[in-house]
Amino acid sequence: MALKQKHSSSDYVLYIGSYLNSKIVEQRGLPTFNVAGSNRMHRLANALRTANQNVMIVSPAASLRMKWTGKLFHIASIAKTGHVPVFFCPAFGLPVINSLLETITLLWSIILISRRVNVKTAIVYNFNPALVVISLFLKYILGIRIFNNIEDVSRPKLDDWRKTTEVRPLQQIIFSTCMDIIANLSEGLVIPTKRFLPDLPTNKPALVISGCMPLNKISNDFQKVKYPINILFSGKIEFEHGIHFFIDSLEQLQSDLECNINDNLVINICGAGTKTDWLTEKIDSLKDLPINYFGFVSTEQYQDLLQSADICVALQNPQGRYSNYKTPSKVYEYLGHGKLVVATPVGDLPNLPTQVIDLCDSDIRSSLKQILRKLVINTAIIQKRRELTVKYARENFSFPEVGNTLKAFVLAE
Repeated sequence: MALKQKHSSSDYVLYIGSYLNSKIVEQRGLPTFNVAGSNRMHRLANALRTANQNVMIVSPAASLRMKWTGKLFHIASIAKTGHVPVFFCPAFGLPVINSLLETITLLWSIILISRRVNVKTAIVYNFNPALVVISLFLKYILGIRIFNNIEDVSRPKLDDWRKTTEVRPLQQIIFSTCMDIIANLSEGLVIPTKRFLPDLPTNKPALVISGCMPLNKISNDFQKVKYPINILFSGKIEFEHGIHFFIDSLEQLQSDLECNINDNLVINICGAGTKTDWLTEKIDSLKDLPINYFGFVSTEQYQDLLQSADICVALQNPQGRYSNYKTPSKVYEYLGHGKLVVATPVGDLPNLPTQVIDLCDSDIRSSLKQILRKLVINTAIIQKRRELTVKYARENFSFPEVGNTLKAFVLAE
């Protein structure tokens, strides 16, 4: 591990949160890749770097459920994601203990880094008890301005205690408190949708950043759409995220002879969640449907599935538990990759131009079936839509566009 000696002419932004890569997950026996969070941190950090702003990600790389890998102590290490350095804090190799000491290792790491580079601003990704302590330390001990990047809102509800819930009720209570504390300590908030604003402090400036993609990933490679058409559903396999809407719509579509779904479609599903058993049973009972379920996949596998997709669907329940508390960030990833996207009207998706996204109406199953039917019968729509989507993504979601806006927001005095 090595850090440069301190240079007075270079101000840094620290981006603090649970960024993970495959190497650190394997080395430390971590239970998850935190794919959505890691992708978001990678993109916003690299967007800032594109705007000529020095930035470093600081990650605890620890978990309550970390497995024993034969090491009592994992030393700190430095990696890179894109053009941004990542500092992985030291961690104890014992399950539970490493999580309890996460605050201490984060504090040590931030002190070490701040002695070697000038830290002007810190962006705290989401919230948890350790990040509350870190935010207090940054603001009141080091005198560093902090901003809270809130990707999901936490608010407890009585229904969370029902047996049928997909929510962890105690976690909602703890995280809601942590969110309020960090948000109030912050100079401003970075959020993916305006729908979060009613649940956040009204006296804080907020910057909405929905999509964020590197220019070289916004593909202009439009090969002619051919049968069979490839449809991708990825993410949490839960009713809150619409897996039941998707399967029910495919069942309805199967009886449409003009679509000839068995010959004209390939359906790929990846992800994990509380309804994986339900999905597996459904697929077994619908043997005629051309569905491939891959479970939780690696980053490389996911990129292969995304690359081959013609249509991507995101079906978060617009009347569900998380209707105003989560937004499907992967929709903007799909758009950035030039995919035709079918989604439900959640977050700020209804504000997107109709020529770059298809939104289901209140009867999601029937609406989704009709949209897919239209696309399967007329592949020219897919072809044209992808061209418009890429143009829109380049103009609104590219690193230079996002980076300059984010830099101006977090560095404004």
